[in-house]
Amino acid sequence: MCIRDRAYTGHGFTFEHPAGMVIREGGPLWETATEKEGMVQFAAYPGPSHVINVTWESAAAPRRLDRALEDVIGRLEEWARRADYRMAFTAEGEPMHTTLNGHEVFIRRYVIEEEGQQWANVMGIWHCDESNRLFIFSHGVRAGSSAEADLMGEVQQHQDGFSCH
Repeated sequence: MCIRDRAYTGHGFTFEHPAGMVIREGGPLWETATEKEGMVQFAAYPGPSHVINVTWESAAAPRRLDRALEDVIGRLEEWARRADYRMAFTAEGEPMHTTLNGHEVFIRRYVIEEEGQQWANVMGIWHCDESNRLFIFSHGVRAGSSAEADLMGEVQQHQDGFSCH
């Protein structure tokens, strides 16, 4: 998959993404996307075979990014329970750390079981001190697909094409 063909600009950030992705704003935790909070989903069809979510919310810098990510996952699982939607996250491997636009990023791999389908997923979280927002980046591919082997490389390319301020 060609990684950075197009640029999405909105809500105070820019994200370079592959051409041909269906873009949807809103999501389970926010009905609409605003400068303050929201989600943009990029999905490659048919399937979808790749799903990328960029989520943000106004927030002071968390003491620990790993706990902030656990909190977001907990809120997603709670939303799923209330909506009678089957979704479970299982962490895999060791967490990683990197930087993006000078911000520390905490990265974790997950297997997500969603309505009977398994997704290999990488989630990253960071706090942008310039916009005072917490960003969560999630890139998932169908577990066991050929795309799974390239997932970490794609995540790195996406991070290189993201500007939060």
